[in-house]
Amino acid sequence: MCEWVTDCKILKKCYHFKPLVHHRDSFVNTLPSQKAAKLKCLDSVRGIASLAVVLSHLSLIYFIYLHNFSGGAIPDAYPVQKYLHDSFLGFFYSGSSAVFVFFVMSGIVLSRGIEKKSDEYYLITSFTRYFRLAIPATFSCLLMLLVLLFISEGTREFPGVSAWLDPFLISDPSLIGAFTYGALGSFIGGSVWDGYIYNPVLWTMKIELIGSLFIYMACIVYKRSKWQSLSLFLLASLAIVPFSIPIALGMICFFFGFVYSAFNITYKNNYVGLVLLIIGLYFAGVHNDSVSYSWVTKFLGYRSYMFLNFLSGIFIVYGVLTSHSLSRMLENKGLVYLGKLSFPIYIIHIPVIILTIYLTQGFATATVASMLSVSAIAIAATLLLARFVVPVDDFSISFSKRVYNKIIGLRMVRRTE
Repeated sequence: MCEWVTDCKILKKCYHFKPLVHHRDSFVNTLPSQKAAKLKCLDSVRGIASLAVVLSHLSLIYFIYLHNFSGGAIPDAYPVQKYLHDSFLGFFYSGSSAVFVFFVMSGIVLSRGIEKKSDEYYLITSFTRYFRLAIPATFSCLLMLLVLLFISEGTREFPGVSAWLDPFLISDPSLIGAFTYGALGSFIGGSVWDGYIYNPVLWTMKIELIGSLFIYMACIVYKRSKWQSLSLFLLASLAIVPFSIPIALGMICFFFGFVYSAFNITYKNNYVGLVLLIIGLYFAGVHNDSVSYSWVTKFLGYRSYMFLNFLSGIFIVYGVLTSHSLSRMLENKGLVYLGKLSFPIYIIHIPVIILTIYLTQGFATATVASMLSVSAIAIAATLLLARFVVPVDDFSISFSKRVYNKIIGLRMVRRTE
């Protein structure tokens, strides 16, 4: 659901060790200017991707035929939704494509600067990475708990809202249920206490954590043999296919991020980059029963949606990085700032949407104008509140680094003794 990335300063070993210090968990300027510019444009991409996730969930709540996951015929009473569903414009609200974009970008950032980091760094960070992800995830579940408790005493008449939202309108939420789902359940793929999912977007946390571990192990092997690291990474990703195709595809996205960063790909061609981006956006618009993708579904069948969205994440990121013009265009300050809010946007938008629907039910109706208005309010509220969640994001980074520094300090004491 995914990312959100951690950038740590270089570990200096033994008596020259300097502890990792806190800074924004983003694409910070610790690289030469050319690489920093690349990462700056990716900040914008993940900001846009986070909005795509929000739009995707709003469509599932209010405009179910945009995705039409039920697979039935779209009624003639919804011509606009039918048109958008059958067109390639689905990339505007493709949450699935967005999370694959996140996975590729996580792979890029987590694997940069391999030569300057020790094996010890990667081994310890494999442990501290959990705290980086778990703290915001748990916060989002506690926020959902507060929203659910707030709306529990009032009337729930939500005009135009689909049944998709029903499983998340928990009637008897609990503190321990919310806490354990954020801290544990989201990483193992299910509830560990009361059977409830307190934030449906957290399914990506498990993939983020596994992908991070794959990246760190590949970085260790990379120092000994570049090609062995690639082979092991790819084979390990493919080995997951029999157990979970979404996780396996997520790992392959991390793999392509690792390839780009570890091998320092600097190829630039505006035409090639634009073509890659267009192909990626086309793939992102896929639906299994969409007329515009019937030629694909003849070969891939029901797998078309998952597979093309997976490919779209790779094509979009590589397209932006390959085109100098696209990269420069995406260095817009507003979009870069949106990228810094992307993780908070991602983790809080579901509870914010639920709260918005509840507070507006008094004047909302089942008309298109009303549903669009409530959706716009929910988006604006998410963007506004995301800024106030940044300290939680910052704390998760600083806490994971304090744990890292503590472990390093203990190891140095033992070595000295």
